[in-house]
Amino acid sequence: MPEILIATLPSAGHAEPLRTVAADLVGRGNDVTVVTGAAHPGRQTEELRTALDERHHDAVIVDHGVTGISPLLGAGLPPVLCYLPAPVMPTSLRDIGALVDRLIVPTVPSFEYPHSDLPAGVRFVGVVRPRPPDGFVAPPWWGELDGTRPVVHVAQSSVDDRDLSQLVEPTLTALADSDVTVVVSTGGRDVGALGIPVPANAIVADHLPHDLLLPKVDVLVTDGDYTTVQLALAAGVPVVVAGRTGYRAEIAARVARSGAGINLQTGTPSPAEVAAAVHRIRSEAGFLRNARTMEAAFARRDGVAEIAALVDEVIGDRARPYVT
Repeated sequence: MPEILIATLPSAGHAEPLRTVAADLVGRGNDVTVVTGAAHPGRQTEELRTALDERHHDAVIVDHGVTGISPLLGAGLPPVLCYLPAPVMPTSLRDIGALVDRLIVPTVPSFEYPHSDLPAGVRFVGVVRPRPPDGFVAPPWWGELDGTRPVVHVAQSSVDDRDLSQLVEPTLTALADSDVTVVVSTGGRDVGALGIPVPANAIVADHLPHDLLLPKVDVLVTDGDYTTVQLALAAGVPVVVAGRTGYRAEIAARVARSGAGINLQTGTPSPAEVAAAVHRIRSEAGFLRNARTMEAAFARRDGVAEIAALVDEVIGDRARPYVT
């Protein structure tokens, strides 16, 4: 039975996809150990070394945010697959791609810019779809999302959700008088933290399962969280992105390039900017057409199964004798 070590950051955006991968690997007969937690953030390398020393592992899957793996890369380590839920950038390819056996990119090639110099180990696998939520009970308003009125979903990621005035509040204000239903996910933040009254056409929840919600959505408004954008495009939902810093600006640029959404080119849009973007997406058929093209590209991939195949591949590669 192959033994796999998975290391991830504890935040949901990092941990949930790899929990899905772990459950799938267990179902395929692998023995999986997951290392995560925030108790000792400065001891990643030590904790990983301990986990690797305690028992034999045939392969390691590590989230790109677990930088503590870097000092351990090299001779004597099992094959390493790095999970990169972020835009492919020259820095990530240089710093990570050359050091690991496989660099797993959970999107489709058409979402990325063309790259002529990708390392041989880079693999696009499509989106890692979340597991069905355990014990999900649909809220009383769920039946309102029956297709009779357009649905706009606005979501701030778990990184930025502490300041709901960045995106959630401007979107609520922008669409308060529109003939749409606005569904807000605060990413775990207390709903009472909203600084404005909730409009009559809006529903606010602290957390909603995207795999169940997105098929009911017509437009997503997001701050550029990578996984959320991938899940939306995989569902054929056009996207409005308000992300101006770090990798979120890169995600926004890729959404605009795909034609499946609009880059607001700011992380703090005004209500007027949000309203104009949502209106454009609803009125110009090209956005939905391009989102459906992306949906078709994602439908041809199975991220979880492809990662399992890559694990088998690197284990097999390491087992083969070296031939000069």
